[in-house]
Amino acid sequence: MSRTAQKRRPFGSTRKLPSGRVQARYACPTCKATHPGHITFERAKDADAWLATVRAAIVQERYACPAKQPAATDPDDRAAQPFAEYADAWLAARTLRERTRLLYRSILDRELVPAFGATPLEQITRAQVRQWHTALPADRPTGNAHAYALLRTILGAAVDAEVLDTNPATIKGAGQTKRSRHVEPATVPELDTIAAAMPEPYGLAVLLAGWCALRYGELVELRRRDVSNDGAVVRVRRTMNYRDGRLWIGPPKSVAGTRDVSVPPHLQPALVQHLEKRAQPGKDGLVFPSRRSVPVACPCGYSGCVGGHLMATTFHRWFVTARAAADRTDLRVHDLRHTGLTLAAHAGATLPDLMKRAGHSSVDAAQVYMHAASGRDAEIAARMSQLVGQ
Repeated sequence: MSRTAQKRRPFGSTRKLPSGRVQARYACPTCKATHPGHITFERAKDADAWLATVRAAIVQERYACPAKQPAATDPDDRAAQPFAEYADAWLAARTLRERTRLLYRSILDRELVPAFGATPLEQITRAQVRQWHTALPADRPTGNAHAYALLRTILGAAVDAEVLDTNPATIKGAGQTKRSRHVEPATVPELDTIAAAMPEPYGLAVLLAGWCALRYGELVELRRRDVSNDGAVVRVRRTMNYRDGRLWIGPPKSVAGTRDVSVPPHLQPALVQHLEKRAQPGKDGLVFPSRRSVPVACPCGYSGCVGGHLMATTFHRWFVTARAAADRTDLRVHDLRHTGLTLAAHAGATLPDLMKRAGHSSVDAAQVYMHAASGRDAEIAARMSQLVGQ
């Protein structure tokens, strides 16, 4: 479909804009005019879904003609709409994972609405955006990048919808972060020392996270049915996240995150024994539950959840003590994942192997661990010299 091509359907139509986003339009049954959607979409199916909501509103007699609405919501005058109102409508129309929606809502409420909420879209200037960005705390570069990226995206949607002529968020590189912390992966002896210093039975959790490169949320959401009977494979199908005082169970971080991970043979007997003696009973029992003897009711809404998840704050407290035993006070819980992928790279894993094992959808993300293994070149050269004289 070309940039200007339109896709016809029984109700409404969609077209791809020069920006690459998709605009939905429909014929109003009240004024007979063609109205575009108040926002644009990344995918055609999202535009189709929006048209379906308009059609449902018409059938259920809940529809209000945009031409009959106050001037501030008229398509020609939306540039005068306050940023907060436009951002709310933009967020409501997006198809997002609940975790992402909560993150965007938090950024809006904490960062963007206080700065731009009452300002009409057309009055937001490059100077205002730059002044706001300059005033952000310097000690949280990742949070600042996320806030700026969301502002740029929302204002970019206004440009795509022809509400604004240009996007005032034009600070080069402000929406990106660079890794400022060098992660030194744990060695095998250090990993064993940390695991031995953890309370029982959570030493195995450290080893499984380290050797299988599992994210913490993936680790604590593992259930009996996610582990093969012989302990050779763990199937990552869900992750646990705790946000805004509520427990969330959902799919992994990306489509690639849904994966089967082979467990190194030296860990398999311990994992089988753990399932027999330590995991919660039943196929939906958690592999690494909280120490609470009685599972609590879980508010996450997942039908298979029996509660008793091990909270990250508790695990982190134990981990801080355990890492000191290995003299690795710099190591974070998430660095266990880095350790596992570096070990896999040293073992000869190719780039596709690492992407599959880690659940990465990006080559760049997996490439980090290939670089970590590049130091083996000197070792290989030394071994080659041993061939002389044989």
